[in-house]
Amino acid sequence: MNVTRAQLEAKRRGKPLPRPESEIVRAILDYLATRRDVVAWRNNVGAVTEGERFIRFGVKGLPDIIGWQAVIADLATNDVPAFLPYARFLALEVKAPGAPIRPQQAAFLERARAAGCLAFVARSIDDVRRGLDA
Repeated sequence: MNVTRAQLEAKRRGKPLPRPESEIVRAILDYLATRRDVVAWRNNVGAVTEGERFIRFGVKGLPDIIGWQAVIADLATNDVPAFLPYARFLALEVKAPGAPIRPQQAAFLERARAAGCLAFVARSIDDVRRGLDA
């Protein structure tokens, strides 16, 4: 098991160990599965070496969870409402409490927000609730 700096620091100070990021990702995905307005999945990014081959999957900075949130827009004109369904791209960078976000991750989230996507850092299910319901 890999131990994070935050976990080592908590242990040194005699505090409870922070929850590992992988557990937070799983809890958030379980929560998102209960919402009818969201479709989301784990987005793995990384690289492996197979023999002499180096294989990268994903792009540096991509978030841990991606998907979409369905939205119903009221495009009422002349007092006659017309409803048009659409969805917003969802990008969640999951971090353990106290863990920093890398520059590539921050840049991706900022570009996604600038394009109208729902993109934020989530350290808990409460962060996700606030972000989706804002």
